[in-house]
Amino acid sequence: MTSRRIPLFPLDVVLFPGASLPLHIFEPRYKLMIRRCLNMKIQFGVVLAQKNGMATVGCTAAIVSVVKQYADGKMDILTRGETPFQIKEVFDDKPYFEAAIECFADSTEVQPSASKELAEAFEQCHWLLFNRGPETPRAKPRMSPAYTMASVLPLPLEQKQLLLENRNESERQSQLLEQLKEWLPQLVYLNERRQHARGNGHSLN
Repeated sequence: MTSRRIPLFPLDVVLFPGASLPLHIFEPRYKLMIRRCLNMKIQFGVVLAQKNGMATVGCTAAIVSVVKQYADGKMDILTRGETPFQIKEVFDDKPYFEAAIECFADSTEVQPSASKELAEAFEQCHWLLFNRGPETPRAKPRMSPAYTMASVLPLPLEQKQLLLENRNESERQSQLLEQLKEWLPQLVYLNERRQHARGNGHSLN
């Protein structure tokens, strides 16, 4: 493990390695933080904001591009998830939080593809949610299939956080499969209600 100190950005989101995350930066403390990251070419950490503080496991984010800059210093930026980390110590001596973190790799080699059962469950969920099949991902041999799938599905944040904290791809895939198996009947039911509502000419709230 490698240890270093980085700025922290607590958000109502779980960022996975390889996933894109567009952000609108408007708070003064985070405008300051992002300007520093841009000037020093450093990453910051995205952590899930919780009622009792913030999660202790997050993911580093690299700034891919500044999409738009506003006259008042606000920014639209595009970031990409890089490496999961564990927070060891939090510092509040700046307007924004910083943390000493330890980055870690998976305990086993990342599997190049998802299991057949998981791929089928993911495709079913994707069709029910978006009325289309998932896009064929570009070849990323070191990318976790479980992270890739979870990043495009509106799973509960608590479930996404558990996936992020798991250091074994095989276990992640099993964990995600169980989540999707529980979720599928609900999605099928909601989809049937929507179709029934359309057939009756009523809207479904």
